[in-house]
Amino acid sequence: MAASSDNAGNASSEGPSLRTVVCGLSLPSCVFNSSNPFATSLEDLQALDASAAGAVATRTACPGFVHDEATMKWASPDGANTINCLGYSPLPFEYYTGCLPQLSGAKPCWLSISGSAEEVGAMVREAAALAPSLPGGLAVEINLSCPNIAGKPPLAYDFDALRDYLGTVFAAGPPPPTLAVGVKTTPYFYDAQYTGAAAVLNGCPHLSFVTAINTVGNGLYVDVATEAPLLAPSCYGGLGGAAVHAIALGNVRRLRALLRPSIAVIGCGGAAFRHLLCGASAVMVASALLHEGVGVFARVEAELRGIMASKGYSAWADQGGLEACRKDGEWVFVPPVLCDPRREGEEVPARYSIAFFCNPNKATLVQCLPGCSGEGNPPRYAPINAFEYITRRLCGTIDDPITGQGHRRGE
Repeated sequence: MAASSDNAGNASSEGPSLRTVVCGLSLPSCVFNSSNPFATSLEDLQALDASAAGAVATRTACPGFVHDEATMKWASPDGANTINCLGYSPLPFEYYTGCLPQLSGAKPCWLSISGSAEEVGAMVREAAALAPSLPGGLAVEINLSCPNIAGKPPLAYDFDALRDYLGTVFAAGPPPPTLAVGVKTTPYFYDAQYTGAAAVLNGCPHLSFVTAINTVGNGLYVDVATEAPLLAPSCYGGLGGAAVHAIALGNVRRLRALLRPSIAVIGCGGAAFRHLLCGASAVMVASALLHEGVGVFARVEAELRGIMASKGYSAWADQGGLEACRKDGEWVFVPPVLCDPRREGEEVPARYSIAFFCNPNKATLVQCLPGCSGEGNPPRYAPINAFEYITRRLCGTIDDPITGQGHRRGE
């Protein structure tokens, strides 16, 4: 039986703590469900609420979407991967805003939505009005990435359209502090897609998180026995599961490196520990939930705690990473690291990075260390007074306003 939400993340009784904070929302565990068919009804959401999941995410609601039970289906050809052509929820947005207040309130809710920019903007405003009444807090995930909607390619691939879309969604102003708003992206595959998406997302100041990734579209499995597509009468569908895990990790890592630190990245698809190492603040479970039901969260969390315990970690510190400047001048993201807090249950404070410059006394002679040079291996640099060295370096950073040359000695 899955552990209750009251016990999730309790380091003293279950090992390392998985508690985390994402977009200001406190999660008892960094693992929870993605928007998928097992999050459709109130009964589904109540089962997720009672499980060890750290939050409860709804299936994507989209105004005007028509569900066709005969053609929209999912399958698992090998027990590890999935393929589906399901599309959005058959239930409307209003159904989910009515469901969420009926949950326990012990954990945050993730309300997944899609639609035109005007429709999504209106739903965000309605969610903002609902958020204060939910004790666990509320996040809205705008699904930009479903690959199964006929005639509507995922908006997340069209960056000009995406910029306009987000502008319209937030035309009425930013969401209140009580509501976190983010987007779910498509899988990206090459540099121009990553940089294009990051430029648009970084340019929208109201986004709090990005979920990466949705399924990989246009997959096809053929049933050898029937010699027909596994999803017949449909043919193609979105792939999920172990087969796309490496793609998901690549997206998490690249987006985390490119997005501003205030945008959290939530991984979706595959092993939780790898996602966290790649920079994810939390991890959504998708295909495994379809295979195992809500008990999957207790299993995944137990495995995650086991890995952490074997490495000597007692908590996951969700405080983001630093950036480092490479030799070529590019700033790159340094992923979060596991840490061992001083006391069990101690809150990890916000971290500040402070530059500290240390120079020797100006009279110090800087020269090759004893034992580091000798016959056949002379010092690479002549001895120099520390003050003279610093002066040369500083002058070399200032160009003459007339000649444009650096003020180094002899120039």
